[in-house]
Amino acid sequence: MGLDALVGHNAFMFMGTVSRELDVSLKQAVRLYYGKNETLTKAVDFLQFEGACCGAFGFVDYPKKVYEDGDTFYANGSYRVKPKLQYIPDSCCWDYVVGCGKWDHPNNIYLHGCTPYFQNEVIFNLNMTLYLSALVLGIHIFELLLIFILCVFKPTDKAKHQKMTKVNGAKGHRDFLSI
Repeated sequence: MGLDALVGHNAFMFMGTVSRELDVSLKQAVRLYYGKNETLTKAVDFLQFEGACCGAFGFVDYPKKVYEDGDTFYANGSYRVKPKLQYIPDSCCWDYVVGCGKWDHPNNIYLHGCTPYFQNEVIFNLNMTLYLSALVLGIHIFELLLIFILCVFKPTDKAKHQKMTKVNGAKGHRDFLSI
């Protein structure tokens, strides 16, 4: 019963900070770790595909140029960086085709970010957690009330009670140790 109350309390308390935390963490995940962490990259791709969105606040969250390895260094100390044409992930495209993120055309990509979609999903799940915790807590309270009622209003066997009082020799007094 205590665990249910704790889960409900945590869901209620986290609901106030969810918007701010998701703004920061999703933006950081997209800008710093996308393409570098495979698990996070798959999660962001799934979010963008399901939410029909791109980036945390829009497609501009992805850097315009991502550079490839194998830059050319010259003898005079200068170097030439080879730009990669992949501006945004393919999961940002309206019609998913491998390599569609290379087309830097606004009619092909989702312009809005994933933060509102992600916030709505998290808040929905927190609400469901809160409702289920309240339901389970209500069931526990009902069980305790039922146990209390059954213990207080327990029907007594009068014949057994009279037999016990005769054995113990006390009228109206019941010796609990002899039961």
